[in-house]
Amino acid sequence: SDRRSREMHTVDYMMVDEFQDTNELQLKICLLLLNKPNLCVVGDWKQGIYGFRFVSIENITQFEDRVDLFITELNRDDKRIPFKMVGVKCIEFTENYRSSSLILEKVFRSLELKGSEKDVIENANVVLLNAKKDELYGDNTSFDMIQTDSLNDEIDIVIKKIKQYISDPKYVVFDKDGNKKKMSFGDIAVLCRNGKLCRQILDRCSEQHIPAFFQGDLEIMSTREGKLVLAWLRYVNNSKDKRGMMAILSDRGYSLSQIETILGEKGTGAMPDEFNRQRFRLLNKRRRPNDLLTTIFAFYGLDNDITQSIITVLSSAYSNSLMTLSDLIRLIEEDIKNGTKYNVDQALDAEAVTIQTMHKSKGLEYPAVIIAGINQRSMPNTNSDKEVLRYSDAYGIRCTKEYRSTIVDDTEYDSVLNSWRYNVLKGIKNPDYSEDRRLMFVATSRAKQYLTVTSYNPSRFFKDLGTANDNIDFDEFEM
Repeated sequence: SDRRSREMHTVDYMMVDEFQDTNELQLKICLLLLNKPNLCVVGDWKQGIYGFRFVSIENITQFEDRVDLFITELNRDDKRIPFKMVGVKCIEFTENYRSSSLILEKVFRSLELKGSEKDVIENANVVLLNAKKDELYGDNTSFDMIQTDSLNDEIDIVIKKIKQYISDPKYVVFDKDGNKKKMSFGDIAVLCRNGKLCRQILDRCSEQHIPAFFQGDLEIMSTREGKLVLAWLRYVNNSKDKRGMMAILSDRGYSLSQIETILGEKGTGAMPDEFNRQRFRLLNKRRRPNDLLTTIFAFYGLDNDITQSIITVLSSAYSNSLMTLSDLIRLIEEDIKNGTKYNVDQALDAEAVTIQTMHKSKGLEYPAVIIAGINQRSMPNTNSDKEVLRYSDAYGIRCTKEYRSTIVDDTEYDSVLNSWRYNVLKGIKNPDYSEDRRLMFVATSRAKQYLTVTSYNPSRFFKDLGTANDNIDFDEFEM
């Protein structure tokens, strides 16, 4: 019976794609499903960028050793794996049919970028690729590095570079038949490490009437749209909620002194008529969250990918439970506090610039790519830990925060601070920027012909990626 059951649920041959995105458990499952040692895995350790999902590129880089180890483990108390994996054959792909050799040089340089002076680079065997498209592209390829003085300037330069790609006749691309054509907005992608910068660039594109859409994960409740919903829900739920009222007035352009005059101790405490009328409309819709949220956004003339995502998330949460408005308020507050991200996918437009996070770009390709935000603390990521619990092979599971009570002038104050114990343990081991390098490898390798990298506060990654001849003066561009 056990033998028959195994035969029904196992196979003689197995192929696994994107193997760099698997973890230890998934490799063990693959072995358990096999009757014979016929396992073919396809992947690229250099594109292993999902460490936060606990995937393990060692499944590829240490494939033979891991298979032997896992077979031994799984057969320790019972014969679960009826074979040994012998004669493992590695087939290397050495040709690239996407990028020019100029782009590929930057792609592979990404794997040598240091995050700090003490950073130790321990890359597995790196197989350089031959650019098979050089004959087609010819001189129609370029690499630019642009440094600006501020974040606002960097966003501006991204917009200017998009316009230059579109307007300058030297930037030609090739269709699927190999014919030259003028570059269009749909041939361009802007990639960022985080969704916040993506959103800022998208907003600037909208201001400049550049067709663009955002695709990726975003902290939607931390956007202006999310905070407006939070403010109005507070105000609708409680007509005396000053936090909600102040946020509404501030967004409308009221100064602090004007808000104080309206809501302060000597003020009337009453909102202007336009807001009172809106609150009355919303009160009548408080049991229909979809209608309520749509009315909030209509008041501001907002209808975009963010508003649709917020409506979908909150309406779904409300309809699938016994939630009240107070519960929705707490949900939004928790999402803002925890930095909760939701997937945002606006309707794709073939004639619009794609704006997405580096992680979201994996597997895609574009004639022209602009990588923005290669700044200190962002790329590579050196920001402090946000998660309360962290795991490391070196120091196990640790809490990154600690509760502390302090008495000042006979008054007790409670606070949650970074744990000094965790910071001491973390300091024992040098920071590991290997996944940041692989993320940079993925981002740069999305480009076929043209690649631009920008920064306003350059990190070591930015400085070491290019040479002095790659730099372009900001003043060269005109809006």
